[in-house]
Amino acid sequence: MQFRPRTRTTSDKDREGEQDDAGGRGTRPRCIRGQPVPHGTRQFRHERLDGFGGIGSWDVHHSRHPGHGHVDDHGRQGRHPAGRGPRRPGHRWLWQGEDVNDIRGLEPPTGTAALLFDCDGTLVDTLGLYRRCWTQVFGRHGFVMTDEWFHTWAGHSIDPFVRAALPSAGDELVAEVTTQGIDLFLESTHLLEPREHVVAVARAWHGRIPMAVVSGGQRVAVEQTLEAVGIRHLFDAVVTVNDVVSGKPAPDVYFLAMQVLGVDAGRCVAYEDTSSGIDSATAAGIPLVFDVGDHSPVGIADFR
Repeated sequence: MQFRPRTRTTSDKDREGEQDDAGGRGTRPRCIRGQPVPHGTRQFRHERLDGFGGIGSWDVHHSRHPGHGHVDDHGRQGRHPAGRGPRRPGHRWLWQGEDVNDIRGLEPPTGTAALLFDCDGTLVDTLGLYRRCWTQVFGRHGFVMTDEWFHTWAGHSIDPFVRAALPSAGDELVAEVTTQGIDLFLESTHLLEPREHVVAVARAWHGRIPMAVVSGGQRVAVEQTLEAVGIRHLFDAVVTVNDVVSGKPAPDVYFLAMQVLGVDAGRCVAYEDTSSGIDSATAAGIPLVFDVGDHSPVGIADFR
């Protein structure tokens, strides 16, 4: 299967004034989050997206401290439009009035064999709803979920997620709590909205390159989430924790998705929003992983 994403010429680069160092402020960002590094460090691996087997990669440093976000194409400070903090390397947030179909910086390189997308927090903005549901369910069992705890465990598959909250619970209680949380979530999926700048990538390549959803969530929740926002038809396969022995951060779901699509890991691109998901994708041998999460506090006010 062949496809022709827009390629850039030297004149394009010259006109846009893009730089190849940590201070680059070109109009088409070429950086992604690569191999994960310990939380709190500044080092990220960035790669040029000229194509697989192309120019190569290098290490650069970006500040992750508040007030030191990048400046965008029009001189605006790189902050989330809702004021949630500085834009981080590998992230691209939408500005007010910006076209949601603008996928600059998220395009797969020439030669990509398949695109693999996480669901929760990547394709669909589910984290606020999940936060509300699990706050209620865990509260019934005496566990108070904090922002820090939720961000630490968001992205893990549901079994380790529940066991981390209720470490003394037996298998029967874990299963019961899991069912309670999922049922509560399913009651409100009509409130969900897609993360349009990521979904725009899937729409752009639909029918041109194989694509799959690769989730650590329960199949019933993932399928209903995709249907609720009208994007299930975009994907050739949906792989969930129910299909494998170990969920994220283990690489099993990615291995299975690539097997189903019949592609090699070395020519795949993944889209994730949590460190757990990024670890899962990179452990599966996927060389390019876009970190599309905003990593800001997840509130529940909109779902009350």
